Amino acid sequence: MTWPLWLRSQIAGLLWGGFMYLFAADEPHTVTQAAVYLAGGMVFGLAFWWLTRSQERRLFGDLSDAERATATAAVRAGRRPEDPRLRDAATRLARRWTRRGTRPAYHVIVFVFFLLLSIYVAIDVTPWSWFGVVFWPLAGWLSWRTERGQRLAAERFLS
Repeated sequence: MTWPLWLRSQIAGLLWGGFMYLFAADEPHTVTQAAVYLAGGMVFGLAFWWLTRSQERRLFGDLSDAERATATAAVRAGRRPEDPRLRDAATRLARRWTRRGTRPAYHVIVFVFFLLLSIYVAIDVTPWSWFGVVFWPLAGWLSWRTERGQRLAAERFLS
């Protein structure tokens, strides 16, 4: 069973708010602070739900979750689906994966920024931020590797 996108977004937002409360909130921790951070996380989750939902609608239209998964699997496997609706959605997805915006330079810029921000916060605010010095390079490498794999699969699909 796949959980609905809005629920996954809210869970991610609550986790983010809880993480920020535990590691970034001023001492002493209070219930009011926790409520503010968790509410902020929920707003954060709703914003990303709205953005993700609009992007998915542009890519997949009115396809069901199973049809979306089939179109995505077809792009990854490099084969065109028989159903014209799925084929159109798979082509849109493959074109999205090959866009110029998904290049290594953007990953370097974004993840180096977060790495430098983590170092600054670790020195000036809280030593917990040293975890970011380990996390951001690893997250950047995994993100680059995933997008590279998607781009190669999409190029195979489109050729």
